[in-house]
Amino acid sequence: QKEEAARIKAVFEHYALNEDFVSEFRLLQAVSQSGSKSIIESARSADLVIMSQEDQEADRIDELNNQDNVIRDSGRPVLVIPQDYDGPEIGYSLLLGSSETREATRAAHDLLLLAAPDAQVCLLSIGSTNTDELANFGANAMASTYARHGLRATTEHRGTAGKSICETLHDEALEVGADVIVTGAFGHSLSYDFIIGAATRDLLRHATLPVMFSK
Repeated sequence: QKEEAARIKAVFEHYALNEDFVSEFRLLQAVSQSGSKSIIESARSADLVIMSQEDQEADRIDELNNQDNVIRDSGRPVLVIPQDYDGPEIGYSLLLGSSETREATRAAHDLLLLAAPDAQVCLLSIGSTNTDELANFGANAMASTYARHGLRATTEHRGTAGKSICETLHDEALEVGADVIVTGAFGHSLSYDFIIGAATRDLLRHATLPVMFSK
């Protein structure tokens, strides 16, 4: 583990020290069974947490579910980057998973951390089509909020058509040319997620675009 940490530090310093932002490499000893506890302690003072997608084949047993734990317990938005991702710079075209939930509301406001000036934001509501024009009031109001921040926002509604929420978000992201997906995370209890499954977990495991999760 010390040898692996030294290699990670070399990569970190190679990229971070050439940038104009403040950077600090922290090597912490994990005294608990999972290393996520130490990550969470450092994350609480961060504006944004950036983590790589879980690697089921390479990660040690104590590293599995680190992303889940940090999203659930750190209180900070977590941006998860897919394995071997080599896409464009993010923050210019964002897809927001919009719904009337606490987690989605957190995500909607955390999105401002990523959005570049004059960025394009698509607020996507997923579910049964509703003909009531007032039914999408929340998304329209949030679009107005983004406009006050200088962003260009549009609203869309899609049914799942037999697809999962993860697949629907990805399809829409590709259609609008989004460089990042932003969504609320883990809106159900741990027992529900374990028995029924969760859209959050699907995105964590299978996303091919960067996804920012807010809890």
